[in-house]
Amino acid sequence: SLEIAADSPELAGAPQASAALARAESSVRRMQSMISDLLAFAGVGGRVDQARVDLHAQALAVVEDLSAEVAAWGGSIEVRGLPTVPGDQTLLRVLLQNLIANAIKFSRPERPSGASSDSLDGASAALVRVTAERVFGGWRVAVDDNGPGVPEVERERVFGLLERGDDPATRQVQGWGIGLSTCRRIVDAHGGRIGIDDSPLGGARVWMHLPA
Repeated sequence: SLEIAADSPELAGAPQASAALARAESSVRRMQSMISDLLAFAGVGGRVDQARVDLHAQALAVVEDLSAEVAAWGGSIEVRGLPTVPGDQTLLRVLLQNLIANAIKFSRPERPSGASSDSLDGASAALVRVTAERVFGGWRVAVDDNGPGVPEVERERVFGLLERGDDPATRQVQGWGIGLSTCRRIVDAHGGRIGIDDSPLGGARVWMHLPA
């Protein structure tokens, strides 16, 4: 297991490798907890625990968990001023992880073969931005990317299980529909709404309205 590997004598003299394994173990444990809570959530008709959840801290933790994907992707993620809201911490963490991971997949996927992130200018480099604004009755949290976007006629359909839409730019990327289907269930259970608009970054904006 990761725990045994991290404690092995062979890694005693390799603190960086041991620390990486410890982080991986911690990430796996958090994911196991998320999955358990999601299964419980599905089994009780969508009832959720209520606590004060710091979305900003949760989003930063998601970025840390996705650090390997972010390094391979070569873009940047900005998290700006997210609020604290009532809800289930694990489910809201899953919500943010799905939305951020999807945005990573879809931001600037047409990067030329062999091009590094250092070779791209600021206008074309991959970017995901997570922001929030106060609205009547709660908060509107948005995850923006600068990818190809989602055509308006496809925006409701991609919330269906396993749906990715008909646009060639999005159909080739795995993991869109099932993530958004899960996201909608979580937002609905928190008394909120979720949808897709055009992003000011040029791609898609997945937004959610959560009660304060």
